[in-house]
Amino acid sequence: MKSKIKVLHISPFYDYSCGVSKYLSILFKEFLDAQEFEIHFITNGGDKIQELKNFNIKYDIIPFNKGLKNFFYLISFREKLSKYISENQIDIIHTHHRFPEYVVSTLSKKNKYKTISTVHSITRGLEFLSYKSSKIIAVSNAVKNNLIKRYRVSENKIVQLYNPIVKEINKIDKAIAKKELEIGLDKKVIFFIGRICKDKGVDLLIKAFSLLDDESLLLVLLGKIYDIDESLIKCDKRIKYFSSQPETSKFYSAADILILPSRFDSFPFTMLEAGLYKVPFVGSDVDGIKEFITHNEDGLLFQKENVSDLTQKLKLLLNNDELKMKVAENLYQKVNKLDDPKEYVNKLKSIYSELLNGNTH
Repeated sequence: MKSKIKVLHISPFYDYSCGVSKYLSILFKEFLDAQEFEIHFITNGGDKIQELKNFNIKYDIIPFNKGLKNFFYLISFREKLSKYISENQIDIIHTHHRFPEYVVSTLSKKNKYKTISTVHSITRGLEFLSYKSSKIIAVSNAVKNNLIKRYRVSENKIVQLYNPIVKEINKIDKAIAKKELEIGLDKKVIFFIGRICKDKGVDLLIKAFSLLDDESLLLVLLGKIYDIDESLIKCDKRIKYFSSQPETSKFYSAADILILPSRFDSFPFTMLEAGLYKVPFVGSDVDGIKEFITHNEDGLLFQKENVSDLTQKLKLLLNNDELKMKVAENLYQKVNKLDDPKEYVNKLKSIYSELLNGNTH
Protein backbone atom coordinates (compact mmCIF):
# COMPACT_ATOMS: atom_id res chain seq x y z
CA MET A 1 0.00 0.00 0.00
CA LYS A 2 1.38 3.38 -1.03
CA SER A 3 1.95 5.81 1.82
CA LYS A 4 1.36 8.96 -0.22
CA ILE A 5 -1.03 10.19 -2.90
CA LYS A 6 1.03 11.04 -5.94
CA VAL A 7 -0.18 14.06 -7.92
CA LEU A 8 1.37 15.07 -11.24
CA HIS A 9 0.91 18.66 -12.46
CA ILE A 10 1.60 19.48 -16.13
CA SER A 11 1.99 22.98 -17.59
CA PRO A 12 3.81 24.24 -20.72
CA PHE A 13 6.17 26.87 -19.30
CA TYR A 14 7.27 27.87 -15.83
CA ASP A 15 7.96 31.59 -16.19
CA TYR A 16 7.96 34.64 -13.90
CA SER A 17 5.64 36.51 -16.27
CA CYS A 18 3.07 33.70 -16.43
CA GLY A 19 -0.04 33.69 -14.25
CA VAL A 20 -0.34 29.90 -14.42
CA SER A 21 3.22 29.61 -13.10
CA LYS A 22 2.35 31.92 -10.21
CA TYR A 23 -0.67 29.74 -9.44
CA LEU A 24 1.48 26.61 -9.45
CA SER A 25 4.11 28.24 -7.23
CA ILE A 26 1.41 28.94 -4.65
CA LEU A 27 0.23 25.33 -4.76
CA PHE A 28 3.72 23.83 -4.62
CA LYS A 29 4.70 25.94 -1.63
CA GLU A 30 1.52 25.10 0.26
CA PHE A 31 1.85 21.36 -0.44
CA LEU A 32 5.28 21.36 1.23
CA ASP A 33 3.56 20.67 4.54
CA ALA A 34 1.05 18.17 3.17
CA GLN A 35 2.59 14.88 4.34
CA GLU A 36 -0.04 12.74 2.62
CA PHE A 37 0.87 14.00 -0.87
CA GLU A 38 3.86 13.62 -3.18
CA ILE A 39 3.89 16.33 -5.84
CA HIS A 40 5.32 15.85 -9.34
CA PHE A 41 5.61 18.38 -12.15
CA ILE A 42 6.21 18.17 -15.90
CA THR A 43 6.91 21.30 -17.91
CA ASN A 44 8.66 22.50 -21.04
CA GLY A 45 11.09 24.72 -19.11
CA GLY A 46 11.13 28.43 -18.32
CA ASP A 47 13.05 31.15 -16.49
CA LYS A 48 11.55 30.09 -13.14
CA ILE A 49 12.76 26.48 -13.17
CA GLN A 50 15.41 27.00 -10.49
CA GLU A 51 12.66 27.91 -8.04
CA LEU A 52 11.38 24.32 -8.09
CA LYS A 53 14.32 23.22 -5.94
CA ASN A 54 12.74 25.17 -3.07
CA PHE A 55 9.58 23.05 -3.15
CA ASN A 56 11.02 19.56 -2.77
CA ILE A 57 9.00 18.22 -5.68
CA LYS A 58 9.94 15.80 -8.42
CA TYR A 59 9.96 17.39 -11.85
CA ASP A 60 10.95 16.59 -15.40
CA ILE A 61 11.38 18.59 -18.60
CA ILE A 62 9.44 17.09 -21.51
CA PRO A 63 9.25 19.23 -24.67
CA PHE A 64 5.88 20.47 -25.85
CA ASN A 65 4.50 23.87 -26.75
CA LYS A 66 1.31 25.87 -27.13
CA GLY A 67 -1.21 25.89 -29.95
CA LEU A 68 -1.09 23.81 -33.12
CA LYS A 69 2.69 23.33 -32.80
CA ASN A 70 1.91 20.62 -30.27
CA PHE A 71 0.91 18.16 -32.98
CA PHE A 72 4.63 17.85 -33.77
CA TYR A 73 5.21 16.76 -30.16
CA LEU A 74 2.18 14.48 -29.84
CA ILE A 75 3.77 11.05 -30.24
CA SER A 76 6.98 11.73 -28.28
CA PHE A 77 5.15 13.58 -25.50
CA ARG A 78 2.58 10.81 -25.18
CA GLU A 79 5.26 8.12 -24.93
CA LYS A 80 7.41 10.00 -22.40
CA LEU A 81 4.40 10.96 -20.32
CA SER A 82 3.08 7.40 -20.25
CA LYS A 83 6.47 6.17 -19.10
CA TYR A 84 6.70 8.80 -16.36
CA ILE A 85 3.22 7.97 -15.05
CA SER A 86 3.99 4.27 -14.94
CA GLU A 87 7.43 4.56 -13.34
CA ASN A 88 6.21 6.95 -10.64
CA GLN A 89 2.85 5.27 -9.99
CA ILE A 90 0.87 8.50 -10.34
CA ASP A 91 -2.59 8.60 -8.76
CA ILE A 92 -3.90 11.96 -10.00
CA ILE A 93 -2.90 14.00 -13.05
CA HIS A 94 -3.69 17.70 -12.77
CA THR A 95 -3.25 19.52 -16.09
CA HIS A 96 -3.06 23.25 -16.73
CA HIS A 97 -3.18 23.39 -20.53
CA ARG A 98 -5.33 21.82 -23.23
CA PHE A 99 -2.60 19.83 -24.97
CA PRO A 100 -1.48 17.74 -21.98
CA GLU A 101 -5.14 17.51 -20.93
CA TYR A 102 -5.97 15.94 -24.28
CA VAL A 103 -3.00 13.53 -24.13
CA VAL A 104 -3.84 12.54 -20.56
CA SER A 105 -7.47 11.87 -21.52
CA THR A 106 -6.35 9.49 -24.29
CA LEU A 107 -4.09 7.64 -21.88
CA SER A 108 -6.52 7.48 -18.96
CA LYS A 109 -8.72 4.91 -20.69
CA LYS A 110 -5.99 2.34 -20.16
CA ASN A 111 -4.76 3.52 -16.74
CA LYS A 112 -6.08 3.78 -13.21
CA TYR A 113 -5.14 7.36 -12.45
CA LYS A 114 -7.70 10.16 -12.04
CA THR A 115 -7.76 13.34 -14.10
CA ILE A 116 -8.43 16.97 -13.24
CA SER A 117 -7.72 20.18 -15.13
CA THR A 118 -7.58 23.79 -14.01
CA VAL A 119 -8.71 25.98 -16.90
CA HIS A 120 -6.86 29.29 -16.66
CA SER A 121 -7.99 30.98 -19.87
CA ILE A 122 -10.86 31.75 -22.23
CA THR A 123 -10.22 29.33 -25.07
CA ARG A 124 -11.66 28.71 -28.52
CA GLY A 125 -11.44 25.91 -31.06
CA LEU A 126 -10.76 22.15 -30.83
CA GLU A 127 -14.16 21.71 -29.17
CA PHE A 128 -14.29 17.94 -29.67
CA LEU A 129 -10.83 17.28 -28.23
CA SER A 130 -10.79 19.51 -25.16
CA TYR A 131 -11.75 19.25 -21.51
CA LYS A 132 -12.40 15.55 -21.07
CA SER A 133 -11.04 15.40 -17.49
CA SER A 134 -13.19 13.91 -14.76
CA LYS A 135 -13.16 17.22 -12.88
CA ILE A 136 -12.47 20.77 -14.06
CA ILE A 137 -11.61 23.85 -12.00
CA ALA A 138 -12.63 27.12 -13.65
CA VAL A 139 -10.74 30.17 -12.37
CA SER A 140 -13.75 32.45 -12.92
CA ASN A 141 -17.40 32.33 -13.88
CA ALA A 142 -16.39 33.71 -17.28
CA VAL A 143 -14.25 30.58 -17.81
CA LYS A 144 -17.01 28.33 -16.48
CA ASN A 145 -19.60 29.81 -18.85
CA ASN A 146 -17.20 29.46 -21.79
CA LEU A 147 -16.68 25.77 -20.95
CA ILE A 148 -20.42 25.13 -20.78
CA LYS A 149 -21.47 27.13 -23.84
CA ARG A 150 -18.56 26.52 -26.22
CA TYR A 151 -17.33 23.08 -25.14
CA ARG A 152 -20.56 21.54 -23.83
CA VAL A 153 -18.89 20.60 -20.56
CA SER A 154 -21.41 19.38 -18.00
CA GLU A 155 -21.86 21.91 -15.22
CA ASN A 156 -21.66 19.04 -12.70
CA LYS A 157 -18.02 18.46 -13.68
CA ILE A 158 -16.98 22.08 -13.05
CA VAL A 159 -15.86 23.63 -9.78
CA GLN A 160 -15.45 27.40 -9.90
CA LEU A 161 -12.63 28.62 -7.64
CA TYR A 162 -11.05 32.05 -7.86
CA ASN A 163 -7.25 32.05 -7.77
CA PRO A 164 -5.74 32.05 -4.28
CA ILE A 165 -3.76 35.05 -3.19
CA VAL A 166 -0.75 35.35 -0.90
CA LYS A 167 -1.81 38.22 1.33
CA GLU A 168 1.54 38.83 3.04
CA ILE A 169 3.33 41.40 0.89
CA ASN A 170 6.56 43.35 1.17
CA LYS A 171 5.33 46.85 0.41
CA ILE A 172 8.08 49.44 0.71
CA ASP A 173 8.14 53.22 0.80
CA LYS A 174 7.33 54.71 -2.61
CA ALA A 175 10.37 56.99 -2.60
CA ILE A 176 12.70 54.10 -1.77
CA ALA A 177 11.10 51.93 -4.46
CA LYS A 178 11.54 54.64 -7.08
CA LYS A 179 15.15 55.16 -6.09
CA GLU A 180 15.89 51.44 -6.45
CA LEU A 181 14.30 51.49 -9.91
CA GLU A 182 16.10 54.71 -10.87
CA ILE A 183 12.82 56.56 -11.30
CA GLY A 184 12.59 60.25 -10.44
CA LEU A 185 10.48 61.13 -7.41
CA ASP A 186 8.55 63.63 -9.56
CA LYS A 187 7.37 60.91 -11.95
CA LYS A 188 3.88 59.39 -11.92
CA VAL A 189 4.19 55.69 -12.74
CA ILE A 190 1.71 53.77 -14.87
CA PHE A 191 2.62 50.13 -14.36
CA PHE A 192 2.06 46.98 -16.43
CA ILE A 193 3.28 43.56 -15.36
CA GLY A 194 2.92 40.27 -17.23
CA ARG A 195 3.42 38.81 -20.67
CA ILE A 196 4.20 41.69 -23.02
CA CYS A 197 2.02 40.59 -25.89
CA LYS A 198 -1.04 41.54 -27.94
CA ASP A 199 -3.33 39.24 -25.95
CA LYS A 200 -2.59 41.45 -22.95
CA GLY A 201 -3.16 44.57 -25.06
CA VAL A 202 0.29 46.06 -24.54
CA ASP A 203 0.23 47.52 -28.06
CA LEU A 204 -3.00 49.33 -27.13
CA LEU A 205 -1.45 50.58 -23.90
CA ILE A 206 1.55 52.05 -25.71
CA LYS A 207 -0.77 53.86 -28.17
CA ALA A 208 -2.89 55.24 -25.33
CA PHE A 209 0.18 56.32 -23.38
CA SER A 210 1.53 58.20 -26.40
CA LEU A 211 -1.63 60.33 -26.30
CA LEU A 212 -0.89 61.45 -22.74
CA ASP A 213 1.18 64.55 -23.41
CA ASP A 214 2.74 64.81 -19.99
CA GLU A 215 6.49 64.61 -19.33
CA SER A 216 5.88 63.75 -15.67
CA LEU A 217 4.41 60.37 -16.66
CA LEU A 218 6.40 57.14 -16.93
CA LEU A 219 5.13 53.85 -18.30
CA VAL A 220 6.90 50.92 -16.63
CA LEU A 221 6.64 47.54 -18.37
CA LEU A 222 7.77 44.44 -16.49
CA GLY A 223 7.70 41.01 -18.14
CA LYS A 224 8.77 38.80 -20.99
CA ILE A 225 8.37 40.17 -24.52
CA TYR A 226 6.44 37.90 -26.90
CA ASP A 227 4.81 39.35 -30.02
CA ILE A 228 5.31 43.08 -29.40
CA ASP A 229 7.85 44.86 -31.57
CA GLU A 230 10.58 46.17 -29.27
CA SER A 231 10.78 49.31 -31.39
CA LEU A 232 7.36 50.30 -29.99
CA ILE A 233 8.80 50.22 -26.50
CA LYS A 234 11.87 52.22 -27.50
CA CYS A 235 9.96 54.89 -29.45
CA ASP A 236 9.01 56.86 -26.33
CA LYS A 237 11.66 57.92 -23.82
CA ARG A 238 8.95 57.89 -21.14
CA ILE A 239 8.68 54.08 -21.39
CA LYS A 240 10.94 52.05 -19.11
CA TYR A 241 11.21 48.29 -19.70
CA PHE A 242 12.34 45.62 -17.22
CA SER A 243 12.68 41.92 -17.98
CA SER A 244 10.90 39.33 -15.80
CA GLN A 245 12.26 38.91 -12.30
CA PRO A 246 11.28 37.08 -9.12
CA GLU A 247 10.88 40.10 -6.84
CA THR A 248 8.16 42.57 -7.89
CA SER A 249 7.39 44.41 -4.63
CA LYS A 250 9.38 47.51 -5.53
CA PHE A 251 7.48 47.84 -8.82
CA TYR A 252 4.06 47.70 -7.18
CA SER A 253 5.28 50.02 -4.43
CA ALA A 254 6.45 52.59 -6.98
CA ALA A 255 3.26 52.45 -9.07
CA ASP A 256 0.58 55.14 -9.13
CA ILE A 257 -1.74 53.14 -11.41
CA LEU A 258 -1.73 49.52 -12.54
CA ILE A 259 -3.14 48.94 -16.01
CA LEU A 260 -4.29 45.69 -17.61
CA PRO A 261 -5.62 46.34 -21.16
CA SER A 262 -6.22 42.67 -22.11
CA ARG A 263 -8.16 41.63 -25.17
CA PHE A 264 -9.36 38.67 -23.11
CA ASP A 265 -8.43 37.60 -19.59
CA SER A 266 -9.78 34.88 -17.33
CA PHE A 267 -8.89 36.09 -13.81
CA PRO A 268 -5.51 37.85 -13.67
CA PHE A 269 -3.23 37.76 -10.64
CA THR A 270 -2.02 41.30 -11.38
CA MET A 271 -5.53 42.61 -10.72
CA LEU A 272 -5.46 40.94 -7.30
CA GLU A 273 -1.95 42.13 -6.50
CA ALA A 274 -2.93 45.69 -7.36
CA GLY A 275 -5.52 45.36 -4.61
CA LEU A 276 -3.04 44.02 -2.07
CA TYR A 277 -0.66 46.92 -2.72
CA LYS A 278 -3.53 49.44 -2.84
CA VAL A 279 -2.60 50.53 -6.36
CA PRO A 280 -5.53 52.00 -8.34
CA PHE A 281 -6.51 49.56 -11.10
CA VAL A 282 -7.62 50.17 -14.70
CA GLY A 283 -8.64 47.19 -16.82
CA SER A 284 -10.50 46.31 -19.99
CA ASP A 285 -14.14 45.27 -19.68
CA VAL A 286 -13.53 41.61 -20.53
CA ASP A 287 -14.15 38.22 -18.96
CA GLY A 288 -12.82 37.79 -15.41
CA ILE A 289 -11.77 41.45 -15.13
CA LYS A 290 -15.29 42.86 -15.46
CA GLU A 291 -16.56 39.94 -13.36
CA PHE A 292 -14.43 41.07 -10.41
CA ILE A 293 -14.08 44.84 -10.89
CA THR A 294 -17.04 47.14 -10.27
CA HIS A 295 -16.48 50.25 -12.37
CA ASN A 296 -15.90 53.41 -10.34
CA GLU A 297 -16.03 51.45 -7.08
CA ASP A 298 -12.88 49.30 -6.91
CA GLY A 299 -11.31 50.12 -10.27
CA LEU A 300 -12.01 51.65 -13.64
CA LEU A 301 -13.03 49.68 -16.73
CA PHE A 302 -12.56 50.82 -20.30
CA GLN A 303 -14.07 49.45 -23.49
CA LYS A 304 -11.97 46.62 -24.90
CA GLU A 305 -9.53 47.74 -27.65
CA ASN A 306 -10.76 51.33 -27.40
CA VAL A 307 -7.56 53.38 -27.16
CA SER A 308 -9.43 56.64 -26.72
CA ASP A 309 -11.47 55.29 -23.83
CA LEU A 310 -8.36 53.87 -22.19
CA THR A 311 -6.64 57.25 -22.47
CA GLN A 312 -9.62 59.00 -20.89
CA LYS A 313 -9.78 56.55 -17.98
CA LEU A 314 -6.06 57.03 -17.29
CA LYS A 315 -6.48 60.82 -17.34
CA LEU A 316 -9.44 60.55 -15.00
CA LEU A 317 -7.47 58.62 -12.38
CA LEU A 318 -4.30 60.64 -12.76
CA ASN A 319 -6.20 63.84 -12.03
CA ASN A 320 -8.47 62.64 -9.24
CA ASP A 321 -6.70 61.71 -6.01
CA GLU A 322 -9.98 61.08 -4.17
CA LEU A 323 -11.09 58.53 -6.78
CA LYS A 324 -7.67 56.86 -6.72
CA MET A 325 -7.83 56.42 -2.96
CA LYS A 326 -11.39 55.10 -3.07
CA VAL A 327 -10.92 52.44 -5.75
CA ALA A 328 -7.59 51.32 -4.27
CA GLU A 329 -9.03 50.87 -0.77
CA ASN A 330 -12.15 49.10 -2.04
CA LEU A 331 -10.13 46.70 -4.18
CA TYR A 332 -7.90 45.97 -1.20
CA GLN A 333 -10.95 45.03 0.87
CA LYS A 334 -12.38 42.84 -1.91
CA VAL A 335 -9.14 40.96 -2.61
CA ASN A 336 -8.66 40.19 1.08
CA LYS A 337 -11.91 38.21 1.04
CA LEU A 338 -10.45 35.70 -1.44
CA ASP A 339 -8.97 32.38 -0.34
CA ASP A 340 -5.44 32.38 0.94
CA PRO A 341 -3.24 29.45 -0.19
CA LYS A 342 -4.13 27.27 2.81
CA GLU A 343 -7.87 27.70 2.31
CA TYR A 344 -7.55 27.07 -1.42
CA VAL A 345 -5.40 23.95 -1.07
CA ASN A 346 -7.81 22.50 1.50
CA LYS A 347 -10.54 22.81 -1.12
CA LEU A 348 -8.24 21.23 -3.70
CA LYS A 349 -7.49 18.33 -1.36
CA SER A 350 -11.23 17.72 -1.02
CA ILE A 351 -11.56 17.61 -4.80
CA TYR A 352 -8.67 15.14 -5.02
CA SER A 353 -10.35 12.99 -2.36
CA GLU A 354 -13.61 12.98 -4.34
CA LEU A 355 -11.73 11.89 -7.45
CA LEU A 356 -9.98 9.02 -5.68
CA ASN A 357 -13.25 7.89 -4.12
CA GLY A 358 -14.98 7.92 -7.49
CA ASN A 359 -17.35 10.77 -6.62
CA THR A 360 -17.13 12.84 -9.82
CA HIS A 361 -20.83 13.16 -10.54
